[in-house]
Amino acid sequence: MGQPGSSVPTRPPVLQVDTIADLRRLTPADLTARTLVRVAGYHDPGDGGGALLRWSPTSTAAGNGGTVHDPYRRRAGRWLAVHDGVGDFRMFGVLGRDTPADAALDAMVADPAIHRVEAHTDLRLVRRHTFGRSDIELDFGGHTVHTDGIERNTRNNPFGAVLYFRGRVTDTVVTHTLTETVPELSDVFEVPDSGRFAVGQWWTVTSNALTGADERELQKMVQVTQIVDGRHVRVNYLNGWELAPGRTVTWRRVEPVRRAHVRNMVFLGHVAFTGEYPGSGPDDREYSGSHPVAYEYAVRCDVSGIDATGTWWPVIMRRWCTHFTTANCTLKNPPTVMYGGAGYLTQQIYCLYGHVVDCRSSNARHLNDWTASAYCLVENCHGDGDDAGGNPFTTHGQYEHDLVFTGCSGLMDIANSGGQWGISAKRITVRRHVCSWFVAGTKITDLTLEDVRVIARSTFDPAGTLQVNADGVQMRGCSARTLSIAQRSARSRRPNIIADCDFDQPAGTVVVQTPVSNPVHFVRTTFRGLDGAILRGSGPVHLTDCTLTGSPTAAPLSVGAAEVVVTGGTLTDTGIELTALRDQRLVLDGGVVVTGTNSRGALLGRAAGPGQVRVELGDYHSTAADARTAHVRLDTGVNRYRAVGSRFTGGRLVLTPAGFGAPSTLLHTRCVEEGSTGSRPPTPPVSRPSTTSSADRPGSPARRRRHPHGTLRTDHPPDPAARLRPWRSRPRRHHAGPLPHPGLRRPHRVGLRRRPAEPGTGRGVPRPHRRRAARPGPEADRRRPAGPRRRPPRRRRRRPPAGPLVRRQHHGRQRRHRAQPVRRPARRRPVAPGARRGRRVPALRDLRRADPGRRRARRHGERPDRAPRRGPLRPALRQAAPVHPQ
Repeated sequence: MGQPGSSVPTRPPVLQVDTIADLRRLTPADLTARTLVRVAGYHDPGDGGGALLRWSPTSTAAGNGGTVHDPYRRRAGRWLAVHDGVGDFRMFGVLGRDTPADAALDAMVADPAIHRVEAHTDLRLVRRHTFGRSDIELDFGGHTVHTDGIERNTRNNPFGAVLYFRGRVTDTVVTHTLTETVPELSDVFEVPDSGRFAVGQWWTVTSNALTGADERELQKMVQVTQIVDGRHVRVNYLNGWELAPGRTVTWRRVEPVRRAHVRNMVFLGHVAFTGEYPGSGPDDREYSGSHPVAYEYAVRCDVSGIDATGTWWPVIMRRWCTHFTTANCTLKNPPTVMYGGAGYLTQQIYCLYGHVVDCRSSNARHLNDWTASAYCLVENCHGDGDDAGGNPFTTHGQYEHDLVFTGCSGLMDIANSGGQWGISAKRITVRRHVCSWFVAGTKITDLTLEDVRVIARSTFDPAGTLQVNADGVQMRGCSARTLSIAQRSARSRRPNIIADCDFDQPAGTVVVQTPVSNPVHFVRTTFRGLDGAILRGSGPVHLTDCTLTGSPTAAPLSVGAAEVVVTGGTLTDTGIELTALRDQRLVLDGGVVVTGTNSRGALLGRAAGPGQVRVELGDYHSTAADARTAHVRLDTGVNRYRAVGSRFTGGRLVLTPAGFGAPSTLLHTRCVEEGSTGSRPPTPPVSRPSTTSSADRPGSPARRRRHPHGTLRTDHPPDPAARLRPWRSRPRRHHAGPLPHPGLRRPHRVGLRRRPAEPGTGRGVPRPHRRRAARPGPEADRRRPAGPRRRPPRRRRRRPPAGPLVRRQHHGRQRRHRAQPVRRPARRRPVAPGARRGRRVPALRDLRRADPGRRRARRHGERPDRAPRRGPLRPALRQAAPVHPQ
């Protein structure tokens, strides 16, 4: 009310009516534009449907019974609901499931003034709604939504949900054939004209199909973030797969739905089942069945708190979505888990940056399915009741990449849908997962498993299978009953490492399958219950500090790998038997311990295959359980056996002539045998060099030996102990060439010289070099006792101490030297008397360098500054010496 005398008009009082029907009692002629009415209830006062209404004499909006009332059926004039942007189904007289709520839902979502819709009672929806609205939130407050009597769906339409939010697809299409490679993890794409793109726009980008009809590496909805240049744009996605030149990329502009959320709903699916499913063709339940939510072309649209039962298609269905969260949703007892696409909690197709968290499923086909999606996370989700054939966690195999599963439980099957989609995935990480079946044996690159527990269950998979693809797989801290390693691809650069894992391998199972050609490395891994386990692949197998346990009556490991390297660890009551189907190499070193026995009676052995086998034993300790057990059995084929520094306790060694025919080799040396017996091939006679005069002839075989750097010659038999002596005390070898007379020495050699040899005694013995040339005489007939020749100590030039002792490296040895003082620049030499200035006087060092006799004199302890014994340069040296003034 205004003050007396003021110009402010008075506000009419708020009118009161009991129900919406009582609005008709108000006469429009008595109403003004500012008239308000308080309605106590929709059908009855206090039933929750009351509202505050405002009269608008100029409004022509269609009445909807909630936000717009037209009780007078006039062309203009409506009662409009006054609200704060929150709509309520009770405003439309929907007070329970008896009244369908479809009209009220459509009215509130279509009202731009409403940004939130709330339900405070149970509802029944009988239509399938499609919305293009953004910035809306539907909160059902934990109440139940019934769908009995819902309209029929269309054929194979998982987007026929009760609530379907879909963006708008425009007619703007850009198609381009690549002329350059789009590398992996690149966010810059080549386009024909970047002027057709704008920053902030959303586009779907799709590559052309490969072999399969739906096999595409690129199918995502992206946003343009930068115009790089006239032919390149940057988007908000790092490409997961390389695209080669010649591939076709199609761009289509879309206007997605944004921030449309659905929360807190108990959903009861309805299936009007008319009979048993015949097993092929369409099932009538896909038409009558219902499911709550679907999104297509949506950005930042979240779903939370949906508890669904009996739904046909996925509870939350998404395609072409990005930046979303699905949280705290559940599914129980869908009508089927055998019909393709039915019985899911969530399915995401062509999606980016999704987060599925705290979800659960019971007796469902899939809890979560990623199809052609990337950079998504699943955490703390759990599926039970999967005995009927469903697996809660899966990917479709349509080139998914960079997916993470953390803290979940339930069967997992990755990239399983078939060649039509590519059966390919990359960089999948699974952490702290518990299940009874884990299969990832298709083209999965860089799979990472951490603390994955596969526990066998009699009702589904008694073998407790854990299957992986040997293409960059890395497992840490995992356990299963059955490990199976396959190989369907070879894209990765990562090594295949299985570390700190534990397996109870059933008898006769294949651990490494035939197609595996990549190396597989087991580190600190335990295998229990081994009985005829098979490593069939051709790729190398490395066992580092592993524990392998069998039983005395079990068969050993059957290994077909081209290379098996066992470093450290223990093998108990098992063994290794090479199949010899190809050339193989077996290495045991690093302190590996092999004990016990097996059904073959041989801890190490080979089968009668056509391949050549190479066995190399180093730091290896073998202990046989009884006398009949062989440490090594090589009794057939071509074998190359070498044991150096190994230890054998008890048992026997079976190295028979039948296993060492040409071109086999055998070296068994420096080994310790404690109570071991057995058979070995006869030792061949050792050929020794002849001591007759025929061996002294030039070019005799006894005088020649091979050297890594060429053919060298030595004049004495090989000394086996020479390798154990320091290199300075080894015999000097001269380069091959024609030898002089045995009684003469080589006059051009410097250093060690040899005394002349007596005819028929072989070669001579070394002695220190002398300046004089050797002449025949009494000294040439002397004989030196046989033995290693010693090189005389090398004379070292003594330098005056000039600093602290330091250590220097010289030819692999440490020497102690004193640091030398820094040399200062030489002063200008004075001019000799009578010499012209500018004329160069021969320097003393120049004359010394040109004197070879001076070098020889210094080498043999003579003083070079004294009068020379020979040589024409000494007089010139004295004449050219500079004169230093006193």
